[in-house]
Amino acid sequence: MEKKFLCVMAGYDDKTEQHLAALQNRLYEEGFIGTHTKDLPQHITLGTFPVVEENELISLVTQVSREIKPFEITFNHIGEFWQ
Repeated sequence: MEKKFLCVMAGYDDKTEQHLAALQNRLYEEGFIGTHTKDLPQHITLGTFPVVEENELISLVTQVSREIKPFEITFNHIGEFWQ
């Protein structure tokens, strides 16, 4: 495994998760080959951090999750990452 790091991710409600997963499956059916980590739900990565910052990150995420309530977002497109 490559260098380990921590990610902070924002997830979706169940309906959006199902919709995005269906879109992903359609792409696979059309021949797209992905390296998506299969056991992770659809998400937005908000940031990546070194493992040594785990305790500070947990504290920060806990504080922010108390202060920010869920909100709606609208997508106008979906992108792909290519290597």
